[in-house]
Amino acid sequence: MAGGPVETLVAGLDRVARMEADERAAVTRELGRDCPMYRSLLSTVTVARTVAFASGLALCVAVLILAQDAPMEWVAAFVFAGLFGFGWVVVRLTDNRFDLLLAVLGTYDAERGWRDGSTDTPALGESCRSDDPVH
Repeated sequence: MAGGPVETLVAGLDRVARMEADERAAVTRELGRDCPMYRSLLSTVTVARTVAFASGLALCVAVLILAQDAPMEWVAAFVFAGLFGFGWVVVRLTDNRFDLLLAVLGTYDAERGWRDGSTDTPALGESCRSDDPVH
């Protein structure tokens, strides 16, 4: 990445990744106090994790009651509840804000790999190396 806000963001993410756990916790608390967008994203992720866990539990219960010859309506209800929960989580976590977050994290990983020489795919804005046999 050739300068600009993306380089600043990548540098910030790298700095956060190198922080000690207690420093990272302090930054998280500060973000929770000062940034309403962060609180919103954190609550969305917390609810999504809870729903995903409950959905997995519903699918496990469906298998258990199926093995005990329960009525098929009960098994189907637990299976559909589990699948609906997972579907809700997928839709909720593919909100535009999460797409942006995943793109930023993907850019960060690509940038780190390009600098380390551990990937063949250049980051956005970088030219291919002339000694690269793939390109």
